[in-house]
This record gives sequence, C-alpha cells and structure tokens, in this order.
Amino acid sequence: RTVVAPKAMAGRKVWLKIGAVNPSCDIWVNGRSVGSMKQPGMPARFDVTDKIRPGADNDITVRVYEENRGLGDWYNLHSHTRWSGLWRKVELEAVGNVWIDDLWIVPDVDQSAAILKVEVDNETDAKGDFTLKGDVCLLVAKGLVYSSTAEASFSGRGKKVVEIKIPMKDARLWSPQNPYLYSARVKLAKVDELLDVVADRFGMRKMEARGVKLYLNNKPLYLRGYGDDGYYPKTFCPETNVATIRDHLRLAKQLGFNYAYPPVIMQPQEYLDAADEVGMLVKYDAGAPLAFQRDGPGGLPKVTQPEKDRLIEEQWNAILKWSQNHPCILFYSPGSELDPNPILTRLYQSAKQKDPTRLVLSWAPQTDVFESFVGLYEPEDPSERLHQTMKPSTTHPHIIHEYSGTETLYSYSRQSEACAKANGVGDLFPTFIANSIKVAFSTRKLTIQ
Repeated sequence: RTVVAPKAMAGRKVWLKIGAVNPSCDIWVNGRSVGSMKQPGMPARFDVTDKIRPGADNDITVRVYEENRGLGDWYNLHSHTRWSGLWRKVELEAVGNVWIDDLWIVPDVDQSAAILKVEVDNETDAKGDFTLKGDVCLLVAKGLVYSSTAEASFSGRGKKVVEIKIPMKDARLWSPQNPYLYSARVKLAKVDELLDVVADRFGMRKMEARGVKLYLNNKPLYLRGYGDDGYYPKTFCPETNVATIRDHLRLAKQLGFNYAYPPVIMQPQEYLDAADEVGMLVKYDAGAPLAFQRDGPGGLPKVTQPEKDRLIEEQWNAILKWSQNHPCILFYSPGSELDPNPILTRLYQSAKQKDPTRLVLSWAPQTDVFESFVGLYEPEDPSERLHQTMKPSTTHPHIIHEYSGTETLYSYSRQSEACAKANGVGDLFPTFIANSIKVAFSTRKLTIQ
C-alpha cells in the first residue's frame, strides 16, 4: 500500500501499528526492513521514524507467510478452516519525544476509585515537571451524567509508571445486567503545552474468588456459560465488525447466558469491545500452550523447550497487556485440557504480579499456589454424578469443562431417577427432563443461528 504520511509527522517519533496477522509476516517501509510478526492474532508496533517520509508517498509492504500458525487460533484450525492475511487495522501514529506509552485502568470498587496507571517515556533532558491530568466520564443517551478528575506529575528521562487516583464516588458498576462503561482520558502537558492525549474505556467492577464461590461487585455470581466455538461462515476468520458481534452476543444473552467461552480462540479487540457493551462475561484463552502440548494443529516452530516456554510467555504477556482494560474478561486461562507443566505456574504468577486482582484459571495440579480457579475435565456424565464432580478438592472455585450435551436428560432412566431421589429432588425429576430438552434445543438453535 502506498500512503502519504502527513507533514506534521516531521520531527516526531512514528510508529507503524499492525492490529493482527495470521500466521506470520515480514514488514518493510520504503524498501527497508522493519521487522517481523510471528505471534498470530497479536497486535504489534514498530518504530519507523528513520524510514518514513513525512509529506510524501511511502510504500508499506507486508509479506504474509506460513509460519507458527499453530500458536494462534487453535480451535478454528482444529475444527473448521485455515485462513491467512492481515485482519485488523494498520495505522501510522506519531508522538513527540515525551509521550504516553500505555494506559492501564484498575477499578477499585471498595475504595470508590479508578487507578490510572500511565506509562510515560521521556527521551529528553528537559528540566522541570511534566503534568498528567486524568479525567473520567460516563455518557448515556441523555448526555454526561458523571465526571471526575485528578492530576499527577513526573520528571526525569526514561520510562516510568505514574499513578493517578480518580475518585469514583457513587459510580455505576459494570455487570451483565447493567454494562456501564466509563471513558478515561489522560493529557500530558509541559506548562501550557499539550504533548499527548490517550483515552480508553473501562468498567467499574470487582471480580473475586472467595472460597469455592465467585463474586462480582461483592455479590455472588452464578455462571451460565456456553462455548463460542469459532464458526465464521461469512468471514472464515474471527469477526471484527463490532455491530455483528454485538448481535451475536445479545442473542446468547436472550437465551439466558451471561458467560462466553471462545475455546482456545484469541478473540480480537472488537469481540471484547462488543462484550463490554452487551454485558457478556468472557473467559480469555492463550493458544500456544495447548498447541505445543499436542504438537499442532498448524505449523509450529521446531525449537527447544526453553524457546517454547519463551514463546508461550511472550504471547501470554501480550494478551494481558492489550486486553487489560476490558471489564468483560472474567478470567484468563493458559488454554484448555492442559497437562501438568511448570510453565503454567509461571504464567499464573506473572498475571498476578501485574495485577493481584486478576482471576486466572489453572490446569496445573499444584493448586496450593493458586488463588483463583481450577479447571475440571470430567469425562463422566455430569447429569448423574454432578454432585460428586462438584465436591471441591481444594479451597478454590471449580469450572466444569465441556458438558458436550451430556448434562441433558433426554428421557427417563432408572439411574437418573434414583440419583434425583437420593438427593431429595425426586418429585422434580419430570421437570428436570422437560427443562433439559429445552436447554438442549435452545443451544442447538443458537449454533445454527
């Protein structure tokens, strides 16, 4: 693609930002190599300051090729189709020599505050303080209904993280029933000169595991989840039209679900945007751990175990960073149906180190080091032994994995009836059968739609 870079980019640092590629690519600007992307589905950026020509034509070349495919959309590869190419937007962005590099918003419901963690970078030796002003607002159909501001300052060369604590008294909390979204904006200035502005959305919400139960905003949370299984008949690749995804998630909510699990599918930013707006809780998987465990599907790098671990951690940390402000994410997971592996402990610890409030699913047997979730993979029929399956073997909540329709009682059976009577609900057994059939056909209807 040939593009004209604005003249205003002269004298500024310029980033080439690529939303995602599948599976890998090399990039050139004006015939000069910029770098490579070898993590399918992950955003990346490149410093092209010395390669871009402000006010003139610029040739941007991206060569997509077959490498590392298995690190990305594992479930879609395994079950459905293979596709290649750029599938999110590509941008040029210019900043000054002092800029905001990242904005991470941590809601503190108990303290009625939003903590804005602003990562700044200063490549100058300028004397005096720089000012960061953060403001938060809530917009609804009738206009502005909430606004709050706070400031902080910093000085000195190099990278640093500056925290701005913004009071959020009487804030409206995000939940599946009321998905209120706030807009946060940070302005970077030196005296009266505006240097940079960054904004993002977030929700005031608190996810927590207390004993074997889950809580959202200090109230017990009961999950009604479904597998969002990666069928894309129109696009083949994961959908990136937010309106289309909103319709998809609203349909799931109409059927009674409040929790979506795209299994080992690293959904794009647009999926999480739609889930934020609709009020659908999401489990977010990484793709690489399961791909290496099963040696596919899709091409994987033939590397040593330390290099595999490096690629897994690189992907995991990238996911934690780019998705950090989405209130819809209930918890992060290193994948699905994973065997014991020391890398799982390291992934958990890195997520908790970045944010102790994050909930993280563990497939590791060393559950004593985990504080969030444990995944159960039970091949037995949960309709007849669910009470046994749900007996907690640790002090953590458990997520039952992959019912596969076996939880539905399609017809009468002596064993199922005996189980119901033994648990004191024998008189409700006919109702169980009727409602199970409704659940089964409702979920099949959703799949077809």
